[in-house]
Amino acid sequence: MTFHIYLTFDGQCEAAFNFYKSVFDGKFDELKYFKDIPQNYEVNTTHVTDDKIMHISLPITKHFVLLGCDAEGPMKQQYQKGTNFSISLNVKNKKKHGKYLKDCPIMGRFILRWPKPFGVRILV
Repeated sequence: MTFHIYLTFDGQCEAAFNFYKSVFDGKFDELKYFKDIPQNYEVNTTHVTDDKIMHISLPITKHFVLLGCDAEGPMKQQYQKGTNFSISLNVKNKKKHGKYLKDCPIMGRFILRWPKPFGVRILV
């Protein structure tokens, strides 16, 4: 089982993740800026700042990963401080996966169910 904590920032993602990297003595698995989006990729890049983070991944332990991005473009309008995170619980065991799906409303607001690979995304 792996927990992915996804944090969305209003322009401070890189600074925050550099701080987390120093605290946890980690290394980024992935770091993509909005300027890295291929030109043929179908995404609305209107009002996007090129040097802001599109996606970043920082493993903390074998079972815990911090992920993040900056709220840019259309996403910026939906950004709301205090609700700018989600938790993804990724389970490989089908039986446990079913139990977590069933119990999910108890744990938080259910957002999305992924049949494969097995995982549950919840917002707490």
